[in-house]
Amino acid sequence: MAKLIEIVDWEELGFPQIPELLNNLFHSDPYKRGQSYSTIQRQIVFGGESFEDIGAGYGVSLILKSDVHIFLIAALLSLLEQQHGTEVKYILNLLSELADYVELKDTNELLRERIMLVRGAIWGGLEIYTQILQSNDTNYIESASNLLIKFPEYFTHLIPLYLQVLKGSIADTQKATLLWHMYQVFTHRHEMPYAFLKLLHQFLENSEHLTSKLTAAICLVDSLGGGAPEIAINLVSRFIVDLETNTDQNLPPGYSIARKAFGQI
Repeated sequence: MAKLIEIVDWEELGFPQIPELLNNLFHSDPYKRGQSYSTIQRQIVFGGESFEDIGAGYGVSLILKSDVHIFLIAALLSLLEQQHGTEVKYILNLLSELADYVELKDTNELLRERIMLVRGAIWGGLEIYTQILQSNDTNYIESASNLLIKFPEYFTHLIPLYLQVLKGSIADTQKATLLWHMYQVFTHRHEMPYAFLKLLHQFLENSEHLTSKLTAAICLVDSLGGGAPEIAINLVSRFIVDLETNTDQNLPPGYSIARKAFGQI
């Protein structure tokens, strides 16, 4: 990674501060790590504008006219391969936000081409993201999945990977998150593979944990409506009652993910 930073002429690209910012992602001081992340996010990923402005382009459209993103992605992937600590989540989050450029509005053909170049560069790190998912490292699985679902056009190839991870020893809340991520992608693609529906049924019937069971039930009810299993309909009905009659503090453990899922359907 150090060699890559040295080779790139960041000053010519207009961002001489990038080497220091990247190095500070490894800093022993958590404040400096967080400050470095937020600076890269604000000055480069968001083009100097706030997140609320990203949909209209603004600074992002201007910054896309340079090659800084391609070199930054290469550096971030090189950092990610080292897989140290907190910076792993920071890097995955930055890559995920860069992948969101595809949502920019009112872009011309040239900017669309550059956006696809950015997405292609990010997708080039698939092997690294796969290793993170397979590691069963509970600190980073959700961040890696958040990035991968930004590429629904490739998601069919990721189903075996997700099924493998779901069978592993990760926490139930993370299994629920992965189930919900898969459901979001399939809904976006307007398809619901039988294998995935079968998986939801298995979680509904066999899971001993509330979060994954409830998330599976919400997915089935949203997908199948009145045709969903009675156990799923009853579980979701009780969930709705709990949401209406309890504060967040009084809800059963693990309801947060299911509540987020329910709020999006």
